[in-house]
Amino acid sequence: MDAFVGSEGTLGVVVEAELALAPDPAFTVGLFCFVPRDAPVPELVSALRETKGFSLLALEYLDPASLDLLRGERAAGRGGEIPPFPDHAGAAFYLELAFEGEEEVESGFERLERVLSEHGSSVEDTWAGFDAADRNRMRRLRHAVPEAVNARVARLRRAVPTLHKVGTDLAVPDEASAEMARIYEEARGEADMPSVLFGHAAENHLHLNFLPRTAEELERARALHLELAREAVRLGGSVTAEHGIGRLKLALLPIQFGADGVEELRRFRAGFDPAGTLNPGVHLP
Repeated sequence: MDAFVGSEGTLGVVVEAELALAPDPAFTVGLFCFVPRDAPVPELVSALRETKGFSLLALEYLDPASLDLLRGERAAGRGGEIPPFPDHAGAAFYLELAFEGEEEVESGFERLERVLSEHGSSVEDTWAGFDAADRNRMRRLRHAVPEAVNARVARLRRAVPTLHKVGTDLAVPDEASAEMARIYEEARGEADMPSVLFGHAAENHLHLNFLPRTAEELERARALHLELAREAVRLGGSVTAEHGIGRLKLALLPIQFGADGVEELRRFRAGFDPAGTLNPGVHLP
């Protein structure tokens, strides 16, 4: 089974799967926490992960540039589906917390308030949703960022049809999250083009999306993506934590495994599919 996970359809075809369902928590609360632009993100994420009294089901991050992008969409009349959020918000976290009982909710919020206040924020700058409708509204704000990215790129392509976003899918271990955050900031400064950083903070798995405006910026973004992948691997991380290699990220596989590792993967695949008929051109360069 482990061999098939992540093989992207190159070792076989799943024709039947059996799932085990987990029960819903007794209480699930959605929270959108708005924090200052200069909030210490790695430290706050670590503190939230370690806070007792609730189970952390989701911890998503939207950086200042992400919120600015959404503000721009709304100001231009293109953000009708984007829920309004506070003008003073610098950055934001979306959390989903699970509690086993009502008494845990109150004590959990007290612990959360302590963590936020220690990192420049407060539950006073937080939306809380106790039902599915509220949580879905908050999720719309979170998912509005990649939608706005794609819309921005589509407009840029009217002038330069070859343009596309360059987005990372890197993840690093907990102990490397602060170092990777510093590396991201350096890369964004070097890129000298618009970019946003958002995604799955609990797993140290943030998507840095470069938004090139010219062909020259696109090539620069591609080169930076490869360099960022090398840095993630150096820190013990993964070049593709969520979306796979596919056909578009074949250059990342040697960065993760080296030339010898790629050849070993090729031989392993040949043991399942000697003729190479399953998903040709996918996963292996």
